[in-house]
Amino acid sequence: MALRFPRFSQGLAQDPTTRRIWFGIATAHDFESHDDITEERLYQNIFASHFGQLAIIFLWTSGNLFHVAWQGNFESWVQDPLHVRPIAHAIWDPHFGQPAVEAFTRGGALGPVNIAYSGVYQWWYTIGLRTNEDLYTGALFLLLISAISLIAGWLHLQPKWKPSVSWFKNAESRLNHHLSGLFGVSSLAWTGHLVHVAILASRGEYVRWNNFLDVLPHPQGLGPLFTGQWNLYAQNPDSASGTMVKSVFLDPSVVRQELQLPEHIQSVIRECISSPRMNLLWNGLRANDFVPSRGVRQGDPLSPYLFVLAVERLGHLIQSEVDLGSWLPFRLHKKGTAISHLFFADDFILFAEADMTSSSRLYEGRRRGKGI
Repeated sequence: MALRFPRFSQGLAQDPTTRRIWFGIATAHDFESHDDITEERLYQNIFASHFGQLAIIFLWTSGNLFHVAWQGNFESWVQDPLHVRPIAHAIWDPHFGQPAVEAFTRGGALGPVNIAYSGVYQWWYTIGLRTNEDLYTGALFLLLISAISLIAGWLHLQPKWKPSVSWFKNAESRLNHHLSGLFGVSSLAWTGHLVHVAILASRGEYVRWNNFLDVLPHPQGLGPLFTGQWNLYAQNPDSASGTMVKSVFLDPSVVRQELQLPEHIQSVIRECISSPRMNLLWNGLRANDFVPSRGVRQGDPLSPYLFVLAVERLGHLIQSEVDLGSWLPFRLHKKGTAISHLFFADDFILFAEADMTSSSRLYEGRRRGKGI
């Protein structure tokens, strides 16, 4: 016979002293909905409520993304994070109330929202988000996951999908579920995002969904993973044949927009950079083939060609900063010709004022141009 729990309302009704207050608490928390509930049903309700908790977390995070994209200055901050201050978005917390908020407010300020912010701008920038469109896309994705979580909670209350009470009392199965489902899957998903999106974004590449279709994360794809040659993934990441190198100069979206090269030409360029193999003669014997990990160097037939593509893109970036007034070029005299950069056969010189703003612009340009 299934174990049943007592009726809460019956026990409360027998105490006239505290009946009213406890009856109010029981009503507020819907205790009576659990009257005469079985042990198995209680476990199933608690299990289904976990999906509801996940749905609330995803919905709350989705709201943060949407709110910042709609009312924030995220894109302006991304363009100049050293001088543009993020808008402080207030999130009201009913657990503490106005007195707690005022306790952390400096004198003369209307509230802590005027002097502090949550740091989500820096967090989103770190994981590869750059535009409001990215925030909107993330909000919709999390909203979809929230809906799926609600459906999963409802599904596990249906007779065909209800877990048995023996499953709940089996500590090993529950532990495996939490480790594999919560930690394992989420860790793999987050690692995949960092490897395929965040790290590349930190090197200046604007990663989008088409990158997963057009550009392999590694020149050899998943081959080394299944053949046991995992060391290939650990080769110099800043080389043309190393892991996760897709220079901003050869990014498909950039090439299409500015250089207007056909797709097949882009594929040929990437293939020439990522596919060559070399071997050496050692004491008259040819050694095994290997993949060069130091990139294209001077003397390579592709070197001048790729350098022209690279400096053309870099020249556009510098000129756009000059036009905006954020990069102040060098002049020999007040009415002299403005010089921001000089490009040579295999080198270049950049000119700017000696201040922190110009230095940050030089660093940003170097970061965006790194990798070719």
